[in-house]
Amino acid sequence: MDRTRLPDCTLRNHTVAVTQLLVVANSFDAENIENDLIPKLISTDEMGKIIVWNLLTRRPMVDTSIPTGASITAIQLLASKYLVCLSKDYTLRILDWNNLIEKPLFEMNVNTMNFANFTISIDKDEKNFVLCCCNTQDAEAIDIYQINIKTSKLTRLFNHIDFHSIIKDNLILSLDKKVPDKLGMIMKFEQDLRSNTIFIGFESGIIIGFQIDSEMLKIIYLSTSHFPEPVLDIQVVGGLKDVTGTLISSSTNNIIIKHTYPISETITNRIKMNNIFKSSDLTPSTPQTIEVKGTKIAHIAEFENHLIWATWNGKLFIKDTYSGVIHKYKRSKGNIRPNESSQGSISKNQYENKEPRYVKLGAMAIFKSTSLSAVKDIKSLVVMNRSSQRRLDQFISHSWSFVGYNDGTISLYQIE
Repeated sequence: MDRTRLPDCTLRNHTVAVTQLLVVANSFDAENIENDLIPKLISTDEMGKIIVWNLLTRRPMVDTSIPTGASITAIQLLASKYLVCLSKDYTLRILDWNNLIEKPLFEMNVNTMNFANFTISIDKDEKNFVLCCCNTQDAEAIDIYQINIKTSKLTRLFNHIDFHSIIKDNLILSLDKKVPDKLGMIMKFEQDLRSNTIFIGFESGIIIGFQIDSEMLKIIYLSTSHFPEPVLDIQVVGGLKDVTGTLISSSTNNIIIKHTYPISETITNRIKMNNIFKSSDLTPSTPQTIEVKGTKIAHIAEFENHLIWATWNGKLFIKDTYSGVIHKYKRSKGNIRPNESSQGSISKNQYENKEPRYVKLGAMAIFKSTSLSAVKDIKSLVVMNRSSQRRLDQFISHSWSFVGYNDGTISLYQIE
């Protein structure tokens, strides 16, 4: 059953295409609890602008830009202290989250010739970062770095890892004579922080999962389910108490793949190649396939009983997996379409049977509702006016989907 709905709210400030969205919630700082109690949204665009929105007032709290004005292609927030941005000027910047207008704490060159993002994690004492990104010269291989944020020391742990030669024998078992000559460009990185597992989706449709242990890299997961279509998105889903990990992925067709993988993996019968280990019996998994509406699924998410996906052409779908109800959302460019036919408006012309033109989307983010009892406990620590309390209660009592479009608008959709 389809139900097309309009957005509950629209945020307007960007004048060009929105490229990234990131919800910041449930990160409370004892030194500034009133400010951190406010759920926020980080949005970026193709001219390098960074906006931090107050989701209660729906107004910008911070409005700044990177110096070069280059399109920002990926962002990640670390330890509620650092905002990491990758942009099309081949630069990765680590910014002070509490002072975004200041000079970056760290900068380095990163290959941005393809669609890929990056993953970055931080150790417990918050001294060293581990960055996984595309190789400097080869968009089909990866580099892994260690960054000391205090000394700005950069150490390359792994250089130019090309997984094709390492897993070729395993692919033969699954794909037989169809084994590709190469895995293709890296399309997407995703990291499960619980198990420190990094997943990579390739242009060939192959997904690899690996873990970094000291100076050793071990491959624990392999999937060929999307082959030969490119992987467009990967998202780790599931709860902190889950015994196994869950991953969903999408491609250019109408299929979403649901993978499961071990949270903790011990490789016993292992094969070593240049400090890279894999199990001798590593075989491609046989995950669950979910058929959905639409194709070219660029953004996906799942939580509780909701499956969410968005297509390149600007359509968002939210499915209640219990009832089967699908809500569809789209942003139209306008109801009036041009008529360039000399036959006149009452005659049939080439525009009559064309699909309505929708604004394409460039980013999606999800806010998961917080239990009111937990928030009330936190609110007891700080004095808030009644208006702010009411807005906070109303916002966190629902889950929300945020969609950034190519016309610079950001739409909010309440998830029922």
